Order: sequence, then structure tokens, then C-alpha cells
Amino acid sequence: MQGYISHRDGREHVQLVEVVEEVPEQWALIRQVGGHDAAARTGYRLTAIPGGTRLEQLHTVTVPAAQLQVIGRIRQQYFAAAQAFLERVRFLVEPTDPQASGRHI
Repeated sequence: MQGYISHRDGREHVQLVEVVEEVPEQWALIRQVGGHDAAARTGYRLTAIPGGTRLEQLHTVTVPAAQLQVIGRIRQQYFAAAQAFLERVRFLVEPTDPQASGRHI
């Protein structure tokens, strides 16, 4: 298990995750401990491509039948979360200086 503390929208968020399945440097499937959806999983896959590495993210969630009419809003929320994640990854890997190879924190 791994714990993470992040700051978003002026608030501190604490998350504990368990790695359910892993292939080092290729694939990781995790679940959030104490989450609202016991079946929810997030997968991360790294694939070598010409000129770099592709990062794929897979989300598996349960949508209760009573909420099917708001599935569009749920998709928008996941899209916004994915965009925020992508911005954080971009911040780490894109150089601030055109001569640099990336940020190292």
C-alpha cells in the first residue's frame, strides 16, 4: 500500500492505494482504499513508442442504476480529472528550458 498527500483547489487530499496487479515498468492496477466504490480500479500502462513513452490510464467504476440518467456528467468529471492528471505529468516531463530534458523533483 502507498499513501499520497496532494493539494488541489486549496485543500489537502489524502489517498491510500493498494497495488492489485503489477508488471514492473509496464503495467499497474490499483484500487483506492476506503473509496466509495469497492469495485473501482485504475490501471496505468507504459508502452514504448517512437520518440518516447505512451502512458495509458484505464478507469473501471460502478455507476448505480439510479444515476444512469447523469452518466454524461459523470463522464465530464472523469474527463476533467484526466486532464488535471495529464497537466501534472506534463509539468514533470516537459522542460522549462528548451535545452533541458525535463524537470526532476
